[in-house]
Amino acid sequence: CKSPRRSPCQYEFCTEYLLCCSDPEPLTLQELLDVADADSRARYDSMVLGYTESQGMPELREAIAEQYTDVAAEDLLVIAPEEGVYLAMTALGERLLAEGKTHVVCTSPAYQSLYQILESTFGLRVSFWEPRVDPADGVSLRFDVEDLEALVEPGQTGIVVINFPHNPSGCMLTPEEQARVAAVANGAGAAVFSDEMYRGVEHGGRGTLPSFADIDVERSSLCLGGLSKTYGLPGLRMGWIATRDRKLMTRMRELRDFTTICSPGPSEVLALAAVRAAPELQGRVKARVAQNVAIADEFFAERENIFAWAKGGPAAATFAMPRFKRDGADAEVLSDAIVEEASVLLLPATALDFGRPEYFRFGLGRADFEEALGALGDACEMDAVLDLL
Repeated sequence: CKSPRRSPCQYEFCTEYLLCCSDPEPLTLQELLDVADADSRARYDSMVLGYTESQGMPELREAIAEQYTDVAAEDLLVIAPEEGVYLAMTALGERLLAEGKTHVVCTSPAYQSLYQILESTFGLRVSFWEPRVDPADGVSLRFDVEDLEALVEPGQTGIVVINFPHNPSGCMLTPEEQARVAAVANGAGAAVFSDEMYRGVEHGGRGTLPSFADIDVERSSLCLGGLSKTYGLPGLRMGWIATRDRKLMTRMRELRDFTTICSPGPSEVLALAAVRAAPELQGRVKARVAQNVAIADEFFAERENIFAWAKGGPAAATFAMPRFKRDGADAEVLSDAIVEEASVLLLPATALDFGRPEYFRFGLGRADFEEALGALGDACEMDAVLDLL
């Protein structure tokens, strides 16, 4: 698999301000223990550091299943999120080859492993469902289901890979659009892999969409969830795959014997505490994003000649996707200059293979957001950056 043209990894742990992050301000261990229920805390205090059940702690799977309407504990595999992508894509890729199907559709821009495993390991053709720029403000991105319909190849498309709320734009589907996506995939005989890592952090009074695992009448979807993004717990490395397809579940469990085998016991116990406290932890993330969006609205209003920004922020998630306004602006070049001059890190959209080089991902979930914005504002007045603006 190819790497992004520019990865934030080279800067992430040596840069003062991270304005690119997809995860919110992480909790401390004590903050998580402070919201733990009595049972989770007792499990933590008496923890034995042995092997755990390969499918995941039963009590944890039961707690996760309560977030769905038609998913049971047996329909869940507890994994590290990226491990879950690998297991699911491998099981799906094997199935497509056995069925003689050759084609996949994936939302774009996207986290690379959502399509590159299928492309590079299994030789499948990938078509990208790309967003359109909303003419109402000239910056917001939205996905049109008609574009998806045009990409699907009946008899050949075996998987539709989606990610809503969307990384890196923060846009959502409406319930009607979600139902249409399900109908398009079912009509083509394609499974849906739904990356739902940002589900649960919606803004502006928007409700949480049902999981594809709950609305899929064919029972063939796989849905990825986790604690990194909406709970502020990326260090636990905990997530899950939900599917009611028994054959796919069996194959993923077999494949896991060659990856991590099982999840770490401490992470499972802390994950149990987090899932049981979901409303409080997700509410905390929403509140911080709302606070930071208000700050961002003011910042960008004062710099309308430099940036295009959708006032009010994203529909969901912990980031937005503004753009540099100058014709021919290259966010990759500008981001390099800004991080070198001011130690502020942005993520150009080209790092996610998005063909609009003026866009960049802009994190809204960190505690030092206002201070980081101040540093970004200072950078925009430095000669090395001004020459590019």
